[in-house]
Amino acid sequence: MKEPEGLLRNEPMSRHTTLHVGGAADFFISCINEDGLLEAVEWAKAKNKPLLIIGAGSNLLVSDDGIEGVVIKLDGEFKVLKQVSPTLISAGCSVFVPELSRYCAEKGLGGLEFARGIPGSLGGALVMNAGAYGHSIGELIRSVRLFRDGNFFTINKKEINFGYRESGFLHESILLFAEIELVPGSAEKLEETAAEFMRKRKERQPLNAWSAGCAFRNPPGEKAWKLIEESGAHLFKVGGAEVSGLHKNFIINTGKAHASDIWRLMCMVKDKVKSETGIELEMEVKKVGRW
Repeated sequence: MKEPEGLLRNEPMSRHTTLHVGGAADFFISCINEDGLLEAVEWAKAKNKPLLIIGAGSNLLVSDDGIEGVVIKLDGEFKVLKQVSPTLISAGCSVFVPELSRYCAEKGLGGLEFARGIPGSLGGALVMNAGAYGHSIGELIRSVRLFRDGNFFTINKKEINFGYRESGFLHESILLFAEIELVPGSAEKLEETAAEFMRKRKERQPLNAWSAGCAFRNPPGEKAWKLIEESGAHLFKVGGAEVSGLHKNFIINTGKAHASDIWRLMCMVKDKVKSETGIELEMEVKKVGRW
């Protein structure tokens, strides 16, 4: 079986994650359309290689020893945005969420202003049902096109179990496109609202630092950052990794961290919070690779 177009060997994953850490993927393929994706998946299956799909890499902690098997990144058609009706947007799941928010506001379509500062791709945001300021992306979804078990198909919102930071998509699902239902509004006012959300985010989060966003989910009725601060875990550092002074639920790479530093720090923070409060934090960052 011939190799897929664009196949790379030993591709450093530090180039593809917002934490800027991680060793090399054995194989790395950028797929620009559904035919290319099918070819890549079939090649990985024929070679009996594990498969990992990534978007913007904003929620990944990749091992220093890299990733076994094949990493697929969606590109090309999966980064396209288009308006398909007065209130409906079709978006590829590799679209950067802030870009999607900006596009909608410019079209005079409201609903995604809250997402202006959410890092990552639409696909990752859907899987995590990403949200901010009391809203989540699942509220606006009409349908999602995906690939699973060798088939392409579309499911509607009723078939998706959106919840707090979860969606119920099966692990084997590869999200490709989504239809997003919005409401008409003034482009100028929508942009003002989005800019205000962004201003608040800049005040509270280390947006210019290398991070994977919030490290832990908020426990019911609690704020992870507050638990971290009250336990004293915000003072911890490991190698080039440290807890952000601006937002205690962000663990940042100061420039010289290894993935092992970040993981060790996350575990230390989690253990400290548990010992001081009795609450066990659930990690929001996904650990992948050879650990």
